[in-house]
Amino acid sequence: MNNFRRDWLFPSIALVIFVILLAAFLWDVASLNMMQIIAYSSGLLAYAFLLTVAFIGVRPRFFEKRIGLSHMYQIQALMSLIISLSAIIHVGVQWKLRSVADSLTVFSQVSYIAVLVLAIAVLLGLVFLSGLFMDVGPKLKSIQGRIYNRNIGEWLHRLSVLLILLAYVAILASNTIPTNAVFIMFLSLFTFGFLMYYAYRQVKLYQTPKYKLVSKESLSPTLSVIEVTPTTGEIPDYTAGDYFFIRLHDHKFITEGHPFSASSARTKRYPNSIEFMIQATDAWTERLTALPEGSEIVLEGPYGTFFPETAQKSNLPYVFICDEAGFAACLSVLRFEHERGSQREMHLIWKVSHKKDTPLLSELSEMKAQNPYLHYYRLVSDETKLGAVSDELMRKLQLNLLYDQAYFFVSGLPAVSLTAQHMLAYAQVKEERINCNTFDF
Repeated sequence: MNNFRRDWLFPSIALVIFVILLAAFLWDVASLNMMQIIAYSSGLLAYAFLLTVAFIGVRPRFFEKRIGLSHMYQIQALMSLIISLSAIIHVGVQWKLRSVADSLTVFSQVSYIAVLVLAIAVLLGLVFLSGLFMDVGPKLKSIQGRIYNRNIGEWLHRLSVLLILLAYVAILASNTIPTNAVFIMFLSLFTFGFLMYYAYRQVKLYQTPKYKLVSKESLSPTLSVIEVTPTTGEIPDYTAGDYFFIRLHDHKFITEGHPFSASSARTKRYPNSIEFMIQATDAWTERLTALPEGSEIVLEGPYGTFFPETAQKSNLPYVFICDEAGFAACLSVLRFEHERGSQREMHLIWKVSHKKDTPLLSELSEMKAQNPYLHYYRLVSDETKLGAVSDELMRKLQLNLLYDQAYFFVSGLPAVSLTAQHMLAYAQVKEERINCNTFDF
């Protein structure tokens, strides 16, 4: 999916809903002055965008495979700005129109105020939880880390569902609406259509297969590897580089899942198990790595399009650019290639904080022994031999010669991932040969 269609898909869906609702509303209205048009239009615009934003929050798999969750969440944050701005305009104009305000019931007036408060709360939550705004500076990122977490994110999503219900009731409570059967029909169709899909996704989540932790190993003071296998049945069909949301079994409806790339691949080494590399960076990940063997967890997924079929079937070189958080996805692809005896030219650029944070070098050496065209480079922050990820580095490693003939795989936190993406875009690498996992959500 090209950038234009990817960027405008969800806003277009929201605008279509808005146009249908506005047309249905005007169908049974004799005349409106300009202030009334602004009031009703802004309210319906906010509602249409709210439905779409809540839909994105459910993580629909069909769209995720074509757009990517990171980009979906960025669009969600931008659309939340429109929701809050429209809600503020709607409530402000409604209250200014005395004739309209007098026609509202007490319940409806209270509902309008509640809708406005909830809209602002959802806006702040989505903005703070999105890397689009928070990754522009370390201070904002620090605030995000202290105040907002995935548990709050889960409740903010539930809050948006409550906001939809409250707004729906507020609309029906208005004395000017109940006689418009066409409008009520479309409003109910969109509202309950979303609510039914939301309920369906919650049921599917409840039915998500459980996994047992069969082994764990500490690779460094902060890095652990866990391996899980289904309590019953087979593991899902996933592709190297895919990621899953891990939920603790006894808290799956309280604690939001955390995304982790599988470091394993569908190979003989992992016939019916999935391996994850867990960096203990907060209380949740520390709790996960402290789980004893035999504990149960829930995996939601797989998600991602990191390793597309076109890349798998090609004979082109691979260039991996990752940090500690993104290494697992790259390792998964390397293990997949190793399993099938690949002699493909591959380069791994791996940015780490310290030398001790580069485990599994022995496994990479084994891969290189089988495939002499595999090369890996460590960018250690406390050393300056190679420097940061940049075009200068690529030229130093002569990887700039592969700009027009290799597949590039970028995985990690925004500091590395976005820098690499911008570098490749500036070098005019074709979009279809750049595959990214940016964990900014």
